[in-house]
Amino acid sequence: MNRLTIGLCLPLLALALACEDDAASGGGGPGDMLHDAAVVDPDMSVPQPDARVMPVVDAEPPEPDAAPPRPGYVEVTLMPRRPIYALTANITASAAVFDQNGMPMPRATVEWRVTPAGLADIDAEGAITLLGEGPGAVMACAGEVCGRAAIYVDAGPPSLTVEAPERGAILGPADGEGIEVRGTASDSSGHVEVRVNGAPVEVDAEGHFATTLAAQFGVNRVEVTADDGVQRTPARDVRDVLWAPAFIPVDEQGATVPSAVTLRLDQALLDTDQEVGLRREAGEVRIGDAAELIDALVQLVELGALLPDPQLVDTDALSLRVTHVSLGRPEVEMIFTAEGIELFVRLPAVEADTEGQLVVEGEEISLNGTLRAGVAAFARLDLSLDNQLHVEVGDVGVALESIGGQFQSETARTLVETLGTALGNVARDLALGLIEGLIRDQLPSLIEAGLESLLSTLSSIPLQFDTGLEGVPPLDLELQIAPAALELQREQMMRLGLDARVQHRQPVVAPHEDPGVAQLSPDEFIEGQGNGLGAAVRFALLNGLLHEVWRTGLLQIAPPLPPELAGVLGEVRIDATMPPVIAPAPVGSELPLLLQIGDLRMSTQGLAAPAPDVYAISLQVAAGVRLDGAHIELQVAEAPDIQAVLIEQGQDTPLLTADALAGLLGRVIWPLVEEALANGLAFGIDPIEIDPGLLADYAPRIEGMTIAPDFGHRLRIDAGRLTAEGRLDIRLLLGEAPPAD
Repeated sequence: MNRLTIGLCLPLLALALACEDDAASGGGGPGDMLHDAAVVDPDMSVPQPDARVMPVVDAEPPEPDAAPPRPGYVEVTLMPRRPIYALTANITASAAVFDQNGMPMPRATVEWRVTPAGLADIDAEGAITLLGEGPGAVMACAGEVCGRAAIYVDAGPPSLTVEAPERGAILGPADGEGIEVRGTASDSSGHVEVRVNGAPVEVDAEGHFATTLAAQFGVNRVEVTADDGVQRTPARDVRDVLWAPAFIPVDEQGATVPSAVTLRLDQALLDTDQEVGLRREAGEVRIGDAAELIDALVQLVELGALLPDPQLVDTDALSLRVTHVSLGRPEVEMIFTAEGIELFVRLPAVEADTEGQLVVEGEEISLNGTLRAGVAAFARLDLSLDNQLHVEVGDVGVALESIGGQFQSETARTLVETLGTALGNVARDLALGLIEGLIRDQLPSLIEAGLESLLSTLSSIPLQFDTGLEGVPPLDLELQIAPAALELQREQMMRLGLDARVQHRQPVVAPHEDPGVAQLSPDEFIEGQGNGLGAAVRFALLNGLLHEVWRTGLLQIAPPLPPELAGVLGEVRIDATMPPVIAPAPVGSELPLLLQIGDLRMSTQGLAAPAPDVYAISLQVAAGVRLDGAHIELQVAEAPDIQAVLIEQGQDTPLLTADALAGLLGRVIWPLVEEALANGLAFGIDPIEIDPGLLADYAPRIEGMTIAPDFGHRLRIDAGRLTAEGRLDIRLLLGEAPPAD
């Protein structure tokens, strides 16, 4: 081998050795993919090239700098997915591994673990066995890259037992001014929080809790919850308690509510500030107070009422006949006194047209002309109460203020004005007689007739309503309001206290234990003074009406079901275990009242269910009272507040949740209940008709007369009472006046 050959071979050998070292070190060949066998899928590995053989590659070699795929993130899925799992739940976890570019790595393996330790076990297949309660996570790791799914385990809501108050309890002052709430609560987690009407209550180590709520008039809703801190609906119980400071006893045919209504007539109602103008044409005349009424009646009086025999004297010496009488415009004053009413009437311009003659010493003097007189009269009307209101005429006084006239003969005028003459005496008797009969008989009779008609109207107010539902009796009640107390204050007012009786046509039996009528305010008539007509109605009367509606059975119903439920539910029944109550609304409420139906039981039963599910329902709805003239009507808000709890379960799974049942009640059943209660609380005073026969002889133009209290639309609700201020609306229906002479 010459030097040239050796010189060429050495560089070639060095180059060959260098190439072999590069391949062995993994510097750019396929062997570069084996450096992380723990991460890379074994199927992805490539055999090492034989260093002694130069490989022959048909395809292009991989890029010298390409990196193997690595896990970028892991997704963990739980089946089934629930926000909270019970300890008995069967859960399976699965994981999906993705590389840095978001491409799936289906052959990647993961390691399972659960945190915190002791919450659950998980096997290699992802099957989870729950061991404890609380929050945690299921994790799947591909190397150092992990994914997780949150999990919350709860054995169930806490155990809650309410020992007091009893469901549907009826309490009063004898039971204390508060409502005791006590019971026990526990949870397997060892933690439980109890709240009563939203306020936390301490729970001792044994799980006992107790607190006292301030009692309010009406149905007191007691809501108790027990929460273990898990994000699920806590254990809950709702109970209704009826509390009142007193209950009015009832009998088999109704309820008597003492001091139910107060009517007040103020002095202003007797005072007139304007004259009454009467037309000769037929029509209606509206009058605003009692004095105006007397003014109108005096103007309407006719001769026949005042002078049954217009021939006053008929002798040879004196003949006097009255052909027409005009009493003129009266001046009327009425005053309340401690005993009744004092009536003052002044007639300053009485005129009587006369005809006749007087013979004096054989000379005949004509009495044709007009007698004029001014007369004043006083009468004391004593008012008394003995089951009925009586009006008796006491002292009556009549005085002649002036007398004179205009006659064809001046001598006749002189004789009329001369005291002691025969003609003068007849003239005086005529003038005094005209007003004495008016003030002694006619006006007192009219006042008594008006009061009697008012009380007669109040004595029988029918309350009738038919639901049209099979098996539900119609409402057939009578509201009887009768006078019970009379108070008079001089120049101030007359106050009439009335008891009320809610009467059934036939004896009734309450469907459940009957506490009587809940009473908020004491048995006393309502004080106060106004400027016209006043009225007050105690809540006890409203609650008496509701109580008797309940006793009738109108809240024990099986309402018809909508088509979508008729094929699922066999029957729905409603049963109110306690009477509904009207109570004051909390301060700040839009409407002043609450209509409360407590411990309303509702049972539902599926077509194949062995027994019904029974729910206890607490229903409250904001309410007001609409006043129209003298008529009262209950008005309620559109949406009632309904709380329901399941108290008896007739099958493994109730057909309706408590929330679904509350929705059914509000949509299907509440309209029926609302209608029944609203009709039971709709009553009023119709216009009082005075028999025109009482006035036929006195003022035959009067063909009709009505007196109606008008309280407008303003109603104040305060201290357990409804109060209103108004006026009297008096209307006279007059016939056409007879032709003038």
